[in-house]
Amino acid sequence: MAQTRPVDNFVHGEPESLDTRIDRRITHILGRTVVPMFNALIMSWREFEHHIAVLLRRDGCTDVVVHGGPGDRGVDVTALTADGRSVVVQCKSFAPYRPVWSGEVQKFLGASRVQHRADVALFVATTSFTPDARAIAETHGITVVDRGHLEKWSAGVPLPVLQ
Repeated sequence: MAQTRPVDNFVHGEPESLDTRIDRRITHILGRTVVPMFNALIMSWREFEHHIAVLLRRDGCTDVVVHGGPGDRGVDVTALTADGRSVVVQCKSFAPYRPVWSGEVQKFLGASRVQHRADVALFVATTSFTPDARAIAETHGITVVDRGHLEKWSAGVPLPVLQ
């Protein structure tokens, strides 16, 4: 009968203990599953829009207004960058398993470019974007901020498009 032993994969220094590897794996799993679910349950769509408004202000935007809700004409937040460019934002607070689809980006494209004539169009989501949604956004100059980018932005990393 073959015996198995844990393999220590390390680059420098002492090998990691089994406890450290387990702790790291648990942290990774929680960060990818449980934390996003709690965030979706804790923050309402309205609170999410206001959170994005706070981030815009922090990054130097002025005239930040939250419009979300019925009658928002497809734009949840508007602002001006420090250099005077108009910004429109669509916010989607979806569960982690529900990506943003291409039709939602197409709808925002019309609202941001035709209706509002925005210089900067941001589509911010608590989830991922489908490949088709990303392709449409890239073709038409819409900046998509998915869950990973949102976490970095919320942690203090400014969005380059606002600079």
